[in-house]
Amino acid sequence: MIAQFVQLNLIFVFITCLLFIFRKPINRSLGIHVVYGLWFSLPCFVISFALAPWMFGSVVTLDIELIQVISTYSALEFTSGKSFTDFDLLIYLWTAGFALMQTFFVFHLRQLNQLRSKAKKEPSSTTLSVLSHKDISSPVLAGLLSPSILVPPDFKQLSIEAQQSILAHEQTHHHRNDLLANFFAWILLSLLWCNPLAWLAYKRFRQDQELACDADVTARYDTKQKQHYSQMLIHYSQHHASHLFTTPYGNKTTIKERIMQLKNHQQKGKSTILTLAVIIVMSTIGVFTNLPVIAGNDNKDPSPIVRVNPQYPQEAARMRQTGFVVIEFNISSTDGSVNSAHVIESSPEGVFDQAGLDAVKKWKYHPSNGSNTSTKVQLDFSIAPEDKTLERIKVESGKQH
Repeated sequence: MIAQFVQLNLIFVFITCLLFIFRKPINRSLGIHVVYGLWFSLPCFVISFALAPWMFGSVVTLDIELIQVISTYSALEFTSGKSFTDFDLLIYLWTAGFALMQTFFVFHLRQLNQLRSKAKKEPSSTTLSVLSHKDISSPVLAGLLSPSILVPPDFKQLSIEAQQSILAHEQTHHHRNDLLANFFAWILLSLLWCNPLAWLAYKRFRQDQELACDADVTARYDTKQKQHYSQMLIHYSQHHASHLFTTPYGNKTTIKERIMQLKNHQQKGKSTILTLAVIIVMSTIGVFTNLPVIAGNDNKDPSPIVRVNPQYPQEAARMRQTGFVVIEFNISSTDGSVNSAHVIESSPEGVFDQAGLDAVKKWKYHPSNGSNTSTKVQLDFSIAPEDKTLERIKVESGKQH
């Protein structure tokens, strides 16, 4: 599991670096819509990589492993202590980070809901509600299920052109489903929170989202209307506030980039076919990148974490009986536990069966990568030979006269 997670992060870094390197040339030649669309290749790659084992996973059958059980040994439990501890520690750290980000997500939603509940509704001809609140410093679109436009108290003091530009911008975000895109981007960031480049990619994705929205809003604007739009951006850049799933106007650096695009922007085709082609390619790469890992399971024995030796049946030990049991079982792909254990062969029949099953059901393996593993094990029960180096002295109780 950890190996696949590391592999996923390395390929994620490679694809993200390509996007950072080529985003400016693509923007100049094909337009910001293509750049923004290419960011969706990242979640498509991650999803296809993760689903590959379930789509193409197979049950792996391994040769029979031989284990000797000697009567002088009691039930022992041995573990690969260090690897098990390290594995658990990494899982706990990742889970803690993921949980922390979701806690922040819930806190942010509650904060926004409180603002919306206390905000004053402004008269507007838009399909979305317009709400004003003193704690809002710049216009934002907020609310995944029932979105509304939050504006600062001075919104009505702006010119009619500025108000129309703001409302048009936020409604465009709504029509483009940008809030939903931000939500899934946050989920992806939560999964890869330990990767620093994921944070940079998330930030750049949000910035390109704003640039693409600007391009849609101003597509039919003349020069004067674009000037009003630029003035509105400059005005609210002085009151920048960051929000998770809202659509903020950005800091001064982002505003400068947006204004420069308005000055130099020439409307280009959205090249939907090209964007879809890249997304399909990334999804295919995600699937085939993980296929060797699945195939590799056919050549690797499952690695045990915990194995309990069977108790030698007392009656068999007393009678100095020896024999074997062949047990077949499945290893869970999620937690590595043993299930569906059953005896397929034993000799003498019925003597060592239950002892073998009781022990095997307590075994635990490293989880496989999404594919259930079927394996067999043969437990050989034998009597330990006598130690010839020991001198044996018989002590008898004498009769007292």
